[in-house]
Amino acid sequence: MACKQLVIATSLIFLITTRCFAQQSLEQIDNIVNTAMQQDHIPGLALAVMVDGKPLVIKGYGNAAIQPPEKMTVNTLFAIGSVSKVITSFAIMMLVEQGKVGLDESVLKYIPKAPKQWQAVTIRQLLSHSSGIPQHQGSHLPWLKTWRTVGAKPMEFQPGTNTKYNNFGYIVLGRVIENVGGLTTKDYFQQKIFNPLSMEQTGFPNQLFPVGLATGYRFENNQMQINSNRRPWLQMWGSGGIVSTINDMAKWDAAMTEGQLLSSESYRQLWTPVFLKNGNPAGHKNWAWSLGWQVSYQNNKLIAEKDGAIRGYSSRMTRHIDEKISVIILTNTNKTHLKKLSNQIYRQVKQ
Repeated sequence: MACKQLVIATSLIFLITTRCFAQQSLEQIDNIVNTAMQQDHIPGLALAVMVDGKPLVIKGYGNAAIQPPEKMTVNTLFAIGSVSKVITSFAIMMLVEQGKVGLDESVLKYIPKAPKQWQAVTIRQLLSHSSGIPQHQGSHLPWLKTWRTVGAKPMEFQPGTNTKYNNFGYIVLGRVIENVGGLTTKDYFQQKIFNPLSMEQTGFPNQLFPVGLATGYRFENNQMQINSNRRPWLQMWGSGGIVSTINDMAKWDAAMTEGQLLSSESYRQLWTPVFLKNGNPAGHKNWAWSLGWQVSYQNNKLIAEKDGAIRGYSSRMTRHIDEKISVIILTNTNKTHLKKLSNQIYRQVKQ
């Protein structure tokens, strides 16, 4: 009987100790976030920390708007900028799984009216910024006008021989999705990704300032100034036009951890480094492009990450895939050090 009581008492002590540790860890995360917000003059921030596909933290900090003041919540909308690209790559992989798109097929197979000099450009190269196609700013509609414009520009380098970040490449991938998927990019994402995952507030808004969108700011001359996006979301398409909430981004992260919507092989391909024709990784010294993500290894453990910046907003999604720990940060200002903040939060979770 005494032994049984000892076991029960020990279990209770363990449970209480674990809860105290968890509470201390959460308080430390709050301190880390608040310090970063103060240092970088961030008006508002939304954070999701996911462990094993479940939320450890989903929380809003600061203000979605300063004047009149509006508190940040887990349902505040943000422009996620180029984090949109990893959702576009996800959509492409859905078509690859269905046998409708080949990663190493020419883009002209899916967009016959694109410039003929793109014949050697593959879908994989577009996804990994190694295509060499010229950049294009401004509206992409009508498409025939765009093809004539970019067709008159020289290639930046031969496909597969170098890397250069290319926003327009992801607008081209959106056109692939439309031609092959039979839906507009907006409807394809909505029907195939957002609806199945109950990401009810995520998508391409029809209006420039949708209800619930955090006001975008910049810190200049020692004061906070409004710095909202001025371009229609559909103009930026799958390259940077998605708005979302931290709640919805946590749902998508959980779905990836649980292996939903795509097969394990497709997920493996998403996070496999792409190599150039000379055998070097398509990237930089410490990381390489995979299919939309920047991938690297830390202590032999795979990390996939992507940041985003658009007028008035910045974001970052870091997935420590082998450890099943994710840190997602959305803010309503530019010029932030979100990689540093993400790393600090990850180390706190690992303690």
